[in-house]
Amino acid sequence: MNRLKRLNFRGDTIIEVLIVLAVLGFAFAISAATATRGLNRARNAEEHAQALGILNSQIELLRQAVIQKTDVFISGPFCMQADVSVFSGWPAGSSLVPPDANTDTSPYPPSCQEDKFPYNKSIVYVPGTPGRPEYDYFRFRVRWPGLSTLGMQQEEIIYRMPPLP
Repeated sequence: MNRLKRLNFRGDTIIEVLIVLAVLGFAFAISAATATRGLNRARNAEEHAQALGILNSQIELLRQAVIQKTDVFISGPFCMQADVSVFSGWPAGSSLVPPDANTDTSPYPPSCQEDKFPYNKSIVYVPGTPGRPEYDYFRFRVRWPGLSTLGMQQEEIIYRMPPLP
């Protein structure tokens, strides 16, 4: 009778060890998933910050171009170059950048893409009421493919040009 009890205890110990290993494996899987989600969120926030930096530099280049009397009040999408010049050589047939990033299938010219990451930048001049330039504005957009399941991402700034002295 003692021998049967000992065998039962040994079996219980193996089962207990297997249960503990299963619980530990589950805990490690949850920790890894949480860490991955946190890293993806941090990377997504970093990409949005980079996009806002690109938008700000495009605004500054546009302001410099206006000060230098460059014609930036053109129809159709364009982007600003580092030498304060306007690049408006958009592919034929794409006269406007779609408002929704997920429907944006138009190819961006290489001059309107960033080198290090596939950021696509565009500026669209939107004239307001004729004779009322205070209603004119520029729509600056940066788009890029998001991480894994996020789809296309976009940052956008609507900018009204202040009157120049």
